[in-house]
Amino acid sequence: MNGLLDDFRIYSGIELSQSQIVELYNGRIDFYNYAFSSNYSSNLLIKGDLNLTGNIKLNNTSLKLIGYNLNASITGTGNSINIASDDSNFRYAYFANSGTFTIDRNMTCDILMVGGGGGANYNHGSGGGAGAYYYGNYITLNSGTYNIYIGSGGSGGTSSVAPTNGGDTYITYNGTSDLKINGLNVRCKGGGAGGYWTTSIGVAGGCGGGADGWNGNSASETTYAGGGTTNTGTVGKGFAGGTARQFYSQGALAAGGGGGIGGVGGNASGVRGGNGGNALAINITGSELVFGGGGGGGDWPYYANSLALGTGGGATLTNGTFIKVGGDATRTEGASGGNGVVNTGSGGGGGKGGNGGNGSTGVVIIRYNINQSYYNGSYNYSNIQNRPYLLDLLTSSNMINVRQNNNINFPVSITSWKNEWFLFIGKSPTNINNSFIFHHLTSTINSKWWFNGTTISTNAEISDYRIKKDINDLSNGLNKLMLLKPKEYYLCDEKDYHKKYGIIAQDVYEIPELNHLVYKDNDYIANIYSSGSYENIDNIFIINSVKNINGLIEIDDEIKILLNNDKNICQEIIIEELPYQNRYKKRFVKVKRIIDDFSFEIYNEIELNEIDKSKIFIYGKKINDFHKLDYNSLYTLNIKANQEIYDIINNTYETLNNLTTRIENLENKLL
Repeated sequence: MNGLLDDFRIYSGIELSQSQIVELYNGRIDFYNYAFSSNYSSNLLIKGDLNLTGNIKLNNTSLKLIGYNLNASITGTGNSINIASDDSNFRYAYFANSGTFTIDRNMTCDILMVGGGGGANYNHGSGGGAGAYYYGNYITLNSGTYNIYIGSGGSGGTSSVAPTNGGDTYITYNGTSDLKINGLNVRCKGGGAGGYWTTSIGVAGGCGGGADGWNGNSASETTYAGGGTTNTGTVGKGFAGGTARQFYSQGALAAGGGGGIGGVGGNASGVRGGNGGNALAINITGSELVFGGGGGGGDWPYYANSLALGTGGGATLTNGTFIKVGGDATRTEGASGGNGVVNTGSGGGGGKGGNGGNGSTGVVIIRYNINQSYYNGSYNYSNIQNRPYLLDLLTSSNMINVRQNNNINFPVSITSWKNEWFLFIGKSPTNINNSFIFHHLTSTINSKWWFNGTTISTNAEISDYRIKKDINDLSNGLNKLMLLKPKEYYLCDEKDYHKKYGIIAQDVYEIPELNHLVYKDNDYIANIYSSGSYENIDNIFIINSVKNINGLIEIDDEIKILLNNDKNICQEIIIEELPYQNRYKKRFVKVKRIIDDFSFEIYNEIELNEIDKSKIFIYGKKINDFHKLDYNSLYTLNIKANQEIYDIINNTYETLNNLTTRIENLENKLL
């Protein structure tokens, strides 16, 4: 259940076993007796199959299954609606070109989109980047017309014209602005063009173009960067292009491969051009298809002919067959690079004196079940107390008003799930088990709240003498207090720009009379302190750092990640912590593998929205000798010092009074 639910009951008449809960969560459950639900019902939207042996009843009246056949139509040259090869109840709308998709009812579906691939350059030519891609499951579409725009492939470069980026693939609803999913535009950017010989640097896009292998016979060795990605604010994902190496006198005129949707473009190695970045094999039609390979980078054939060619990116199917869709580079003098395979959004391959290869057009595929069925029940929930609700399965047709013992209201929602709230016990985003979590299904609506695990707290410090031993009066408080070295400082915290005053624990540890007030604990230090990003590549979870992390972390180190806690973008509140500590969303990860000086793999996926993934802040690692100071004892020491100062003042007053009296007596004798 992935920590989302630990108990599920249908009131009353039936309790489900753990295995049945898992089946239900996965979209299929068989009831072998009727579920009598006299006080509990809802519109029940089934994402998968619901097989009944018996009846579902409300007040002993059977609920009727309302089913409808979804009617869908499309326009556009070469576009078609087809029967899925793995299930005849499913259809997929295939858009090879721009057109429209119209449905007469709301539905859930899977959507695959790929932007147009970027064009490659013409001589020792850089590979074009693939278009960005998006593959989403159980996406809710409302009835109406959707405009589908297929990104064109970028043109390959010539000696006088630079290659071009691929076009964006995107969807709009009823002719308005981009459709949005979780606040992000449903748009996949076109692939970046390969670098042109006048600049050599790869062009940024959905996937970056490779850097070019020739800029006019460079006499000294130069490395040029591949293009990055431009997918911020969109659902699209992709990888950067590869670097080029130019060293004419050493025979190295080698270009980088274009980035793919499955991996970065290959860097030029020695005198050999880089391969195009990997593609991905995706099964949305019932059979695996391959999309989004980067174009291969070209090189100087006189020196590189004995080496493998910079090939276009591809992917391996589950049956072991490798399918290449990115364009290959060429080593034939005067020849053009290979084109990306049509409607895969792949980059073109580098040319050798001829044109660079063209990127291929993008694609959109929408898969849906033609039988969109649900149960329709209607009941007043006002007399229900303390009932658990499966809000990731049920969608309300009425206002749910629990008036006794707790007050939870769920508004009318018969067309979508966008007005539903989750309330469950599970693992919090900070990876604490048994957390009580409350949040909206749509991440951009309101906030996410949770209690971290089971917490017992008190508002008073424990002070009863019956739990203490070796009790003695404190002495020399003022002398001890004078040994401290107060400092002013700023915290390693980009939001905490206010100057602070305090004591450094390590300084106190160096004072023999006070070092017992310092203890060592497990906590996080700011040894990395760098901006970064997070990505999930085929269930390989990667953290990228802007700062060089060489020597800063090791395998199995625990790392603290901070994120902006913007109240407008899925704010999170840990209820047990102070408001000051909730300025950040926090995530804690464990290092599985150090990839290079700027990136590392972690063991488990972390819960982040698309905006957060590109804006993480890597604070640092957990250590076991974090110095902490017993400030309560310092407060007590300060009290003792104040008492001693008070005694000194009183003694001084008494001495002054005595001296004053003696002076007055002497003055009287003189008179």
